[in-house]
Amino acid sequence: MAFYEDRDFLNGIGVGEPMGSLNVGNPAIIVVAKEGGQAAGTILWLNVLKMYARMLPSSLSRAVWVVSP
Repeated sequence: MAFYEDRDFLNGIGVGEPMGSLNVGNPAIIVVAKEGGQAAGTILWLNVLKMYARMLPSSLSRAVWVVSP
């Protein structure tokens, strides 16, 4: 049950389920461009630093980082 709740809260379409927080158009999502030469499907420490730098100071204590292997 927890798996389905997590899935819906992240990716739900809002019809018969929650509107997922990862849906396109959510202003809370921070996206940074990949670095030159960075392989597809990877994340670099520099990517994380750039995302952190774009966060509002007031949201740092409430932020949720979602990462998948």
